[in-house]
Amino acid sequence: MLRDPRHGNIEYNRISAVVYRPHPRGDGVYVQVELEDACGRSVTVCNPKDVELIKEKAV
Repeated sequence: MLRDPRHGNIEYNRISAVVYRPHPRGDGVYVQVELEDACGRSVTVCNPKDVELIKEKAV
């Protein structure tokens, strides 16, 4: 089952990417996710800790 991601009070279609970026201090990496909007034309980049997975949908 897939779940829809939500960030704050906005629901998105899907998590379109998980991105590992080098930390600016040069001591490791940090993770960000890209959430695809309802139209599929833009993404929101955010911390994965701030994303909630909601309502199951049939595949």
